[in-house]
Amino acid sequence: MARYQLILKDYTYITLAQEALKRGKTLGKFLNEILDAKAEIIKKGEAGDLPASPICIVCGRKATTLGHGKGQQQLFVCELHKSMVKGLDGYKEL
Repeated sequence: MARYQLILKDYTYITLAQEALKRGKTLGKFLNEILDAKAEIIKKGEAGDLPASPICIVCGRKATTLGHGKGQQQLFVCELHKSMVKGLDGYKEL
């Protein structure tokens, strides 16, 4: 089993610890249940990073390229506007 450090905000930690206590579980077991449930959703493809039908931010056509800007920006563009995302940190074809 993988071991890792998890850094939480105080408010988040207290909220999760209180809920685990109400359910009669340890915080570790409760967090694993939450993470397992989220992993199943991701595995099924129900919570991917892409919208149902990504569209170009310039013209509104169907997007063919995803550009990654600074931070967590995601910029969707069509084939015509693909050159706009080539200078960003990264991009990939959809």
